[in-house]
Amino acid sequence: MSIFNYLPKIGHPFWKVSAIISCVILLYLTLTPSVGIVINVSHIDKLYHFIAFAGVTFLLMSAFVQINRWMIGFLMLALGLLIEIIQYQIPGRDFSGLDWLADAFGTFVVLMIFQKRRVEPQTLN
Repeated sequence: MSIFNYLPKIGHPFWKVSAIISCVILLYLTLTPSVGIVINVSHIDKLYHFIAFAGVTFLLMSAFVQINRWMIGFLMLALGLLIEIIQYQIPGRDFSGLDWLADAFGTFVVLMIFQKRRVEPQTLN
């Protein structure tokens, strides 16, 4: 028996609340001045970007099954780029194309997982 047997089906309000909360947290963490926590691992922030965007993409796709998965992917790519552009104006932050690529890769991985599993709205029944 898997933990997935205990989770609500896609489209359930649980996923919608989780997706909205995760979007708010993502925006807060990316659009506030950097707190200056230093971890001496080269490019560790790229891993953070990958995990954050993969997680939010997963929650959005699980919550809003009526929206085309590729549209969600496109919106996540646009959000990542917009965040990077806005970060240029925030103290302690800067624009990074590599951060945006990590965002895109996290989004793409989730899109491919959903594509492979062929998760469709009819799984709600």
